[in-house]
Amino acid sequence: MQYLMKRGNRYYYYRRVPNAVSDLVDSKFFKLSLKTDSKELAKRKCVQVNAEIESYWESLLSSKETHTKSKFDEAVDVAKIIGFNYLPIQRLSSEVSRNEIYERILLADENKEHPIIRSAILGTVEAPEITVSKALETFWTISKDKLINKSEKQIRKWKNPRKKAIRNFINICDDLPIEKIERHHLVKFKNWWVERIETEGRSPNTVNKEIINLKNIIQSVALHYDLKQDFQKLFRKLTLKERQEQLRKPFDSTFIKEEILHPNAFSDLNDEAKNIVFALINTGARPSEIIGLSEDDIKLDYEIPHVLIRPNKFRNLKTPQSTRVMPLLGCSLEALKKYPTGFLRYRGKPDSFSSLVNKYFRNNDLLPSKKHSLYSLRHGFQDRLTRSNVNDRMQAELMGHKFNRPLYGDGPTLEQKQKCLIKISL
Repeated sequence: MQYLMKRGNRYYYYRRVPNAVSDLVDSKFFKLSLKTDSKELAKRKCVQVNAEIESYWESLLSSKETHTKSKFDEAVDVAKIIGFNYLPIQRLSSEVSRNEIYERILLADENKEHPIIRSAILGTVEAPEITVSKALETFWTISKDKLINKSEKQIRKWKNPRKKAIRNFINICDDLPIEKIERHHLVKFKNWWVERIETEGRSPNTVNKEIINLKNIIQSVALHYDLKQDFQKLFRKLTLKERQEQLRKPFDSTFIKEEILHPNAFSDLNDEAKNIVFALINTGARPSEIIGLSEDDIKLDYEIPHVLIRPNKFRNLKTPQSTRVMPLLGCSLEALKKYPTGFLRYRGKPDSFSSLVNKYFRNNDLLPSKKHSLYSLRHGFQDRLTRSNVNDRMQAELMGHKFNRPLYGDGPTLEQKQKCLIKISL
């Protein structure tokens, strides 16, 4: 592999310094021990080191104002790639073994012509003061894996409550360095929320979500920088006793047939929204799952018409087990026949659809009680399965729920699912 070299039993990253930065670097070649005798592991490390060193060379060519990473961040990243945790020099003697200190000194000596490598190994880059606001910026960077395959709207919905938690904490306790956050700051933040519960009728569940978001951000960043503060202990027993959420009531079959499927029920609702509602009735799907169907997910020209509920470029799914194949029957089949390429008007806008339809339901007496909503169609689907004595494994497969027993085999076939749904379809 390019840049990979073996000397004795150890592999090295070895590369000629590019001409573009040759005037900025003291040596013509760059060599770094990968600390392994495994070729496969060396290959992986080589790729990481190459990316990091190229980033460093690029930074040498740029002005200080345009650097995308601080020297400390670079030192932390390089230390991890080499195989060490970055530790400030003051902590090395007390937190690592003598053998590791000796190994670090030898490796630093090998790289005395490469300041960033040497600094990473010996911990000579001073750690920056990480305020709460800066912690949020770092959190976005270290949490990129959580946003894979999410749409712009999903990313925004994920980020907004975390931004709000940080903003509220700063307003109440100031933009403190996270290492200086103490228990009394967190108690002050909690008490501010308790007062809002009393004066504004806020839910304890909302408060707990905000405290948990704040904890996850600060704790993740502290772990990233290997800070010694015990945030797990600081946040202990801060959450409030939650109120039991009001469960949505399911629509029963009679109400769906007589009210929701009445020919005039949706006379004032646009046709696309109306047919999304119909598509939900016999699939039990979440609104976002039906709205996010692409043309390739809709299979009408098959012996058993069906839809593939799976991640695609329009939306991600709530959980891995939400991926499933659903036969189409009754009003749901007719709805998809009218929109064989999907519901373009609401694609990427499930919240807009739900808001519109829930308002329509309320204004047109299509909700039997205040505990009913559009989502009651999914609860009604679950009820119809249960009352038809559908087994737990089949129910989980049709609802996209986790099955709390070991799974063996491929599960129910499309034909078996269809036979099951024929009994309950409307």
